[in-house]
Amino acid sequence: MAWFPETVQIGRLGLVHDEWTVVLSHLQLERRPGAPLALSIDRIEGPTGIMPFWASLRLVPGAKGWRLDGVVASGKGELVLRFSGAGHRGELDRATAAIEPLRFEPGALQPVRFWPRIGEMVRDVQGTIDLSLDWQRGPPESADLVFEIAGLTFDTDYGRVERIDGTIRLDRLWPPRTATPQRLRIEGLNLGRLVERLEIEALAIEGIMDAALEFSFTEAGRLYIEQSLLEARGPGVIRYRPAQPPPLLASQGANVDLLIAALADFRYDAATATVKGFVDGDNSVALQLQGANPELYEGHPIELNLSLEAPILDLVGAGREVLDLPVRLRRAVQELGR
Repeated sequence: MAWFPETVQIGRLGLVHDEWTVVLSHLQLERRPGAPLALSIDRIEGPTGIMPFWASLRLVPGAKGWRLDGVVASGKGELVLRFSGAGHRGELDRATAAIEPLRFEPGALQPVRFWPRIGEMVRDVQGTIDLSLDWQRGPPESADLVFEIAGLTFDTDYGRVERIDGTIRLDRLWPPRTATPQRLRIEGLNLGRLVERLEIEALAIEGIMDAALEFSFTEAGRLYIEQSLLEARGPGVIRYRPAQPPPLLASQGANVDLLIAALADFRYDAATATVKGFVDGDNSVALQLQGANPELYEGHPIELNLSLEAPILDLVGAGREVLDLPVRLRRAVQELGR
């Protein structure tokens, strides 16, 4: 490649794929004898207000293959991604990547700094997020993608989520697969705000719930919920007053009338729910409530047990989009190329 100059500079370069456009500014490529091939990009601009980044990478060719090392970071270093790779010819055989831990604090670093549209979804974020990847070409393909969350707390239109802790680990990227069940703990779900946003007919709830979630991605990449537990943090109220009992409750037999009467104004002292099944299919749901309805049995304490087999996503959707938050996120992603 003697014909190739030692230094190439490009002031501005636009990359378009389908509706996605990325603009690279001030590229410099250096190829000097005995030295790695070096590329630097002063500014990488994505669509729809995503924070600009800069990048630097070094490519070392060899007789048995090549090695690549680099970094992509925001201008002030809010987000730093370091990566490396190795391969032969035009194929990547192994890749590693890691971000420096993101530490969010109100009044300091917030996700909105990276992408303004996120500010419409989560606010006053605090906590730490860490991400790393170690991938190797197969067969068999091996991957170790680790996503760690510590003390993540934020406000949404559904109320404040007080804390999320856990680690998600994939051993294959696509379709995603987990070698063992993954666990997340979510604290402080505001049931009242959540039900309001879901617009579930005739239902109102007051109370706070914590969740211990166990899930896995199967061989086909489907998300499966293990025996996950949702538990009320303390007393609350359920008011469910449908015009007529929904068909879903028909499986409760003769207890339907009693159940509906109790839930018209049920003051619970304890409430738990277990969920199991594929997210995109039928789920097994067991609900247990302990408390009383002041207008039923002279307010004496009773226990209600409800077991359902149903597609939960269809239920909470009630014929609508399942949740407004993912809908807004999807719309924001769709607007990236505009």
